[in-house]
Amino acid sequence: MNTIADIQKQIVEDFALFEGDAMGQYEYIIDLGKELPSLDEQYKTDDNIVKGCQSTVWLHAFEEDGKVRFFADSNTVITKGIIALLVNILDNQTPTNIKDAELTFIDNINLRSHLSSQRSNGLNAMIKQMKLYALGFESKINENENAMKNEIKETVKVEELTANEIKGNGNSVVSDVSDVSDIDDKIVVKETVGDEMKSPAQIEMMVTEKIKEVFDPEIPVNIYELGLIYEIQVYPPLNNVFVKMTVTAPNCPVADSLPIEVRDKVKELNEVGEVDVELTFDPPWDKEMMSEEAKLELGFF
Repeated sequence: MNTIADIQKQIVEDFALFEGDAMGQYEYIIDLGKELPSLDEQYKTDDNIVKGCQSTVWLHAFEEDGKVRFFADSNTVITKGIIALLVNILDNQTPTNIKDAELTFIDNINLRSHLSSQRSNGLNAMIKQMKLYALGFESKINENENAMKNEIKETVKVEELTANEIKGNGNSVVSDVSDVSDIDDKIVVKETVGDEMKSPAQIEMMVTEKIKEVFDPEIPVNIYELGLIYEIQVYPPLNNVFVKMTVTAPNCPVADSLPIEVRDKVKELNEVGEVDVELTFDPPWDKEMMSEEAKLELGFF
């Protein structure tokens, strides 16, 4: 298997054949997209859409033999070519190598110079989602967990009790036991606790409700209704959460502390993994971003 560095080197060499020929590079990217196998319709779900892209991009990932497999698709040929580049580089690599990869080929082939600002932002979103997937799979492998946070959680408590302890004095000391197995004169008691599986959409709703518990100290309205939350993304398998937010002004006194408060509030949810909160001022906040409830509360109607 080629390393990420080897694949990037080959891509740079391929693009060098079109040096000074922007149209040739575009056509090459389009050809890469055409070569990318179409994603099965069952994976073209809202949960697999990469948020932040100008076009629709679906990204499906799973772990296989310690490697991350990526399958992707898009509804436009240029964007499909861009995601094809990333899939060619990062597919079938270890989670750690993906997470730590420096994608130098982007600058080496001047890819961003041929992209609009929206497509460049979309490229960043694709890379971020692929690395978040890798982070989730890395945690799963390192912790040797078979069950993930978006699946049924199972806690197994095993106690060894002698048969005499169980049956003695005519009293049963076993209660709420889901499985009892005799092993000679000993009994293994297994107690299982299961939680209902939650989808990324359900987790996003839970994250939203948690964020609504955070208030701007100068305004009696929660920051979600104020319109300070621009984006919430949930990344399976470990339900890592990404939140993009703003504050009412760059010189806001809580510009440093409010994102930390949001992160800590979301971390209170047992169902989520890592939480990343990004502060942005693009676009700048204005009162039109507030919900109708917030405007009513503040007397803007």
